[in-house]
Amino acid sequence: MRQITIILILFLLIANSIVMGQPYKSMFGKDTIQLIYFTDFGGADFVATAVYKAFDDTIVSGKPSKFLYEIYLSQNNLYGFISEDTIQGKTWLQIKDDTIEYLIMDLSLEVQDTFLMRNQITESWNQKYLVKEILTMDSCKVIKLEGLRYFDNIKFYEGIGPAFIFRLFETGCYSELLCSYKDGVLIYDNPEFDTCFIPFTLTGIHKIEEAGINIYPNPTQNILTVKVENFDSDECYIEIIDINGQIVFSNYYFLNPFMVDISNLKNGIYLLRINKEVSRKIIINGN
Repeated sequence: MRQITIILILFLLIANSIVMGQPYKSMFGKDTIQLIYFTDFGGADFVATAVYKAFDDTIVSGKPSKFLYEIYLSQNNLYGFISEDTIQGKTWLQIKDDTIEYLIMDLSLEVQDTFLMRNQITESWNQKYLVKEILTMDSCKVIKLEGLRYFDNIKFYEGIGPAFIFRLFETGCYSELLCSYKDGVLIYDNPEFDTCFIPFTLTGIHKIEEAGINIYPNPTQNILTVKVENFDSDECYIEIIDINGQIVFSNYYFLNPFMVDISNLKNGIYLLRINKEVSRKIIINGN
């Protein structure tokens, strides 16, 4: 009996060590990974698609890494270097001409853990996130995090990568992962969008100063407050237009400021147009 007990204990110890050492799925393919984001990081008055490609092996800070290229508005430049540890479930980014490695994804986090996204320029712009939920997608771990300082949410996808843009010095930057390819094969397609590429689009935000419009909070979850100062009448006609140019909401309002209920709209970036004359970009970022 004692011999059987010892054997059972050894078996459990071995099984536990195997489980504890089970690696996470790699975000890298045999050749190339490509992540496509919808973003406004280039400026307040337009949105476009940014593409990141990682390929070719190199050594950075003594670690096996891959070159990371950024393709945005017809520019194709080396942005930095990306590496991962599939045992720890962590991914790092080192920006070109920088000597610091930034942790950009941690799959070992649990609910209520916090994650610090460091900013390249100044520590005062560092962003802390709280793990709100952990899901499983196609047998892979998905971690949903909520910003504690700014109103934004991010996700970590096992085997895919972070669902936010790689730029670490942008503040107030909106980004959404559209699609991901591994070795030329589509492995992720965002159900909130019907395309993997959104062309350069002007939002018309430069007209805001002429109209004297205040929209808040932006980003928002449920209710958007709009105050129009320089119209002769309090009557305003509101339209909300999605990235495909479709009007997804319209209504007349007669009290200024007025409240717009956008709780039925999907997360994403939209154009809010007033009286068909002035417009402003809004971001819906609910839970």
